[in-house]
Amino acid sequence: MKIKIGLIVLSIVMVSCLKDRILPLAPGGDPPPPPLADTVKVLTEGVLRINELVASGSTLPDEFGQNNDWVEIFNPAFNKWVMLEGGKTFLSDSKNNPTKYAVQKDWYIPPRGFLILFCNSRGVENQSINTSFGLSSSGEDFVIAYRSNPGETLVIVDQMTYTPYDFTRSIGLRPDGVGTTYFEMIMTPGAPNQ
Repeated sequence: MKIKIGLIVLSIVMVSCLKDRILPLAPGGDPPPPPLADTVKVLTEGVLRINELVASGSTLPDEFGQNNDWVEIFNPAFNKWVMLEGGKTFLSDSKNNPTKYAVQKDWYIPPRGFLILFCNSRGVENQSINTSFGLSSSGEDFVIAYRSNPGETLVIVDQMTYTPYDFTRSIGLRPDGVGTTYFEMIMTPGAPNQ
């Protein structure tokens, strides 16, 4: 009897510890906002990191079943969610035009979590963000930017410039979210870099 009660208590504790880390998603539905009150909504430099990028040779299918370029964004915080606010967060493949694609709806990244963006020129947001541009295998930039309101200063949250690399691999930060030097790695979308 004591063992059964102990297992029940342990199960309740485990569920309560995990409840703030899970974003349930109904098929075709939007994830609910995170249950944590301390979500970062105003993006500043370094609050998100471009963690991994694949500009050619992707083996990761998008929601349309096609292997396309992708970028993994990482939230380096240990206890705060980060929101990519629709209409205020921008993605681009050009430092000269950092507002090329405006994120359409709110997206949340949990602490130490990842968000995969597909650069497939579709310009739609369903199960994932599908930007209106692709990535060049000859090298270019990737930029995350934020502006609170029209007319205010545009903040460059993170940016990277890449050159041609071994396209059977990805390029990214190792360890996750640390430093500014990008290494060739095995592709690890949505998981720690190796």
